[in-house]
Amino acid sequence: MTEAIEPIIKTRSLPLSVEAAFSLFTENMSTWWPFGTHSVGGDAAVRVDFDLERRQLIETTTDGTTSVWAQIEAWDPPALLALAWHPGRSPEEASSLEVRFEPEGAGSRLVLTHDGWGRFGDDGHRLRANYEQGWDLVLSPYLAAA
Repeated sequence: MTEAIEPIIKTRSLPLSVEAAFSLFTENMSTWWPFGTHSVGGDAAVRVDFDLERRQLIETTTDGTTSVWAQIEAWDPPALLALAWHPGRSPEEASSLEVRFEPEGAGSRLVLTHDGWGRFGDDGHRLRANYEQGWDLVLSPYLAAA
């Protein structure tokens, strides 16, 4: 049995259409993702791409080494992206990440929900706390790019 630990929920208002916000988050992730602090390859990481055929999110470093960050569980442009999220871990150690894009006024709203902390046992609270701050750091350059 897994412990119930509250999900992380981050919402951000964007001056982009839902379509443009989804595209920036998915097709252009490499232009804004903070690789130096939030990647498997550190400073050597240069790209992160969604491979829709393999249903994976893959990081690539300068020497061509790849790391799978996530398996795509749902892909419904421009409204929803759901991932089994496991950068630096095995797929069996994945948490659940869902990113929704909703119309909001003349722009859109991103709603990021990161859940599944209970499956990490004693480590769940620590991981959740790290990601609570981490998502703010990751979303900051996304907002700047928007």
